[in-house]
Amino acid sequence: MEEIEIWEFVLKWALARMSTQYNVDNLSQWTSSNFKELEKILHDLIPHIRWFQIPAKVFWRKVNQFEPIFPKQLYKDIIGYHFDPDTPPVNAVLPLRRNLSYIDSVLIERDHLSIIASWIDKKEKSFYDTKSTPYLFKLLYRASRDGFEAAKFHELCDNKGSTIMISKLKENGRLIGGYNPLSWQRYSTIVQNNGTWQSTLDSFLFSFIK
Repeated sequence: MEEIEIWEFVLKWALARMSTQYNVDNLSQWTSSNFKELEKILHDLIPHIRWFQIPAKVFWRKVNQFEPIFPKQLYKDIIGYHFDPDTPPVNAVLPLRRNLSYIDSVLIERDHLSIIASWIDKKEKSFYDTKSTPYLFKLLYRASRDGFEAAKFHELCDNKGSTIMISKLKENGRLIGGYNPLSWQRYSTIVQNNGTWQSTLDSFLFSFIK
């Protein structure tokens, strides 16, 4: 379960315990008393949610409007973490709920993923270590197992969100790869849906000497 889903379940539980049922789709109508009541219900639970593991865009869309219930320093830490990940927050960053001791890869180790995660978050001064990496990496496609056909790649990887591709050069064992922050789609699907090409400044290529 993703951390944002945990927050949504906790929020639903808390809203059901408020003295009056309020519309969370229009928080502009909430009074300070409404937020104080919600904060009182959630006071002991807020510190146990892994806020730093919720992607910035998701946090902004689904959590930001509840700023009044957050301790001021914690909220400042969360925003600062996303805008300047090299500056350590005052509040402790809770470890991942998942056990990442095992990764389903025959090419890379956990250390590689920590470095790639740091590049994704544009960390320039200090990289994540294997315990602080804020992402869960899931194997979607392995050519030696699933086949080398492009159709199979798109079957398993299309519309899955951000992805990383890694290959090993037969000549020297070097690992090469790339990060795509956009979802893969077949060209035929784009044309069929009258779509357009997408652009991004967040993709990158990389290589490792294993």
